[in-house]
Amino acid sequence: MAREVWSDSRILSQGTPLVAVRVDLTADAPDSELWAARYGLRAVPTTLVLDPEGREVARCDGFCTAEQVLAAIQRAAADP
Repeated sequence: MAREVWSDSRILSQGTPLVAVRVDLTADAPDSELWAARYGLRAVPTTLVLDPEGREVARCDGFCTAEQVLAAIQRAAADP
């Protein structure tokens, strides 16, 4: 997804401030279970779009396209 989605110029040029956080749930890290539980992660990868208060606005379980991520970002920006 890093090469095909997050590097897409349409996503990079969004006026909405974005902070991308990547959590490797495939690693045997001590906090991976906490992240999975906190956000209800059921697939790898999972893309979440959160509003400024940390509420989930959109979710894509599994690989998602740049178009899907772009639509989610736009929904989040339009949500008051």
